[in-house]
Amino acid sequence: MLLKFGSRPVLVASSAEMAKQFLKIHDANFASRPLLAERLDSFEYIRVEERQTFISQLNSLAGKPFFLKDHLSRFSLCSMTRMVLSNKYFGEAILKETLRLHPLGTMLAPHCAIEDCNVVGYDVEKGTTVLVNVWTIGRDPKYWDRAEEFLPERFLEKDIDMDGHNFSFFPFGSGRRRCPGYSLGLKVIRATLANMLHGFIWILPQGMYTESISVEEHYGLTTYPKFHVHVILEPRLSSHLYSPK
Repeated sequence: MLLKFGSRPVLVASSAEMAKQFLKIHDANFASRPLLAERLDSFEYIRVEERQTFISQLNSLAGKPFFLKDHLSRFSLCSMTRMVLSNKYFGEAILKETLRLHPLGTMLAPHCAIEDCNVVGYDVEKGTTVLVNVWTIGRDPKYWDRAEEFLPERFLEKDIDMDGHNFSFFPFGSGRRRCPGYSLGLKVIRATLANMLHGFIWILPQGMYTESISVEEHYGLTTYPKFHVHVILEPRLSSHLYSPK
């Protein structure tokens, strides 16, 4: 799809085939960034908080409804330890299926054409911005059976990785412009999920059922739930394991 953002041409790729054209076959031509997406090298991310105990915060709220999002936002990398899920492989399948249906962003970071080129017969001029719609590709029935359903089992039956080589599933991008935090991001998600499932039993408040949970999202630079979900926790481990160190 060709759009115009003011005077600038913008291409949107919404199929695996076109994503492969821009991110692999013509990767070198689209390895630049639009002006507004240039990396701000002058900024350095500094962790201003020392180790905070995420599990201790959750334990203090055991038995009471609360907004998990508020506490996840305070979670520090220093507070996480590596834990293994009781079913490592199914846990990985859940992670992949979640990123398929609910990618971190609807579009990948913009790419920009370094020079004039031809993509599957179409002339693309230098400076054209390319947006790849991973949300649409992840729900396309052409690539996924029962595409709108949450079925982690699909990733147990097929060996589909997230490294950017499969153009029906690449939530972190592909090629020269793949997300540089790809590896760290996955480690953070896995460790957080492992700690949360290992440390607590998760229950919905009385009168609320899984069928009533809305999975609608707000779409923008990132996607996030449109409606909050209240949860109740019950500790699974000995109380001393939740104390701050």
